[in-house]
Amino acid sequence: MVTIIKTEFMKLKRYFIVWIGVSLMLLTVLLTLFTTMADDGMVWDYQFLFEQVVKHFVTMIFPMCITLISGYMISREYTDDTLKNIETLPISFRKLLAGKLIVSAILSLFLGIVCFVFTVIANFIMGYDGFALFRYAYLKENGTQVELQNLYSYLKKQAGILTSEVDAGIVYTVHMQTFGWQEAKMDGIVAGYTKQEKSVEAVRIQLGAYVPKGNVRYAVETAQGQSAWRKDGEQAGSVGQKEPLLGIRINLTGGISDSYDILYRVYVSAQGWTDWGKNGTYTGGGTIQALQVKLVKKAE
Repeated sequence: MVTIIKTEFMKLKRYFIVWIGVSLMLLTVLLTLFTTMADDGMVWDYQFLFEQVVKHFVTMIFPMCITLISGYMISREYTDDTLKNIETLPISFRKLLAGKLIVSAILSLFLGIVCFVFTVIANFIMGYDGFALFRYAYLKENGTQVELQNLYSYLKKQAGILTSEVDAGIVYTVHMQTFGWQEAKMDGIVAGYTKQEKSVEAVRIQLGAYVPKGNVRYAVETAQGQSAWRKDGEQAGSVGQKEPLLGIRINLTGGISDSYDILYRVYVSAQGWTDWGKNGTYTGGGTIQALQVKLVKKAE
């Protein structure tokens, strides 16, 4: 079987069909970027771009692409008149077909990676917020330790395969000036926009289901002062009052506070990202445009 697979790849090197597949992956991203021209009020970030690319990839381009390549691999045996030579070898037709299908599966993975690379390049060209290939966490009070999240888990979250809130440690959303409530983010992904000059007016934060039992509490600051403490998905801040958030405090209560710290920071207009706040400390100091929140397991 290994010999059959190697032979199929050697055959593909002689033809241009793989380059057609690569071109179709580029078309997927370009088609998605074309939809950004629609004036529908949608604010694009990396996560939304990725989701739209996946939608176009799965529903339109990929089925056509893999059917074209697989059909081409089989039809070439007839057009090149090589099938009669293969039939003289001690290889069953079933094994030959299985080898071609395995090669098609490997090409599917390869084209998926190519599409991901094109998406990342397009994101940098367009300048969308929210891209982070790796996320990192502060683990010790007297220092930091970088914890790299593997690319496989990251892609599953970005593609929506795991994104149900039960798979997240912490889930949060922000209400943006003009744009309204945004799609929920999780575990350190940016909520809000750093380049839109639009303020955050309200937040909702809640724990995912896989973390220990407990509550997340949070209070926000506006020009009117600090709000009352809210918890577990309740709204903190106002909607429709044009009152931007100026600061925020977040902490944990219950069993989860024994094993996790909560870290958070905000992007302040004209100042940039603040230092990370932790377990109820204040962070802010100006008009907030974006928010990051993450849970960090305490050092034993």
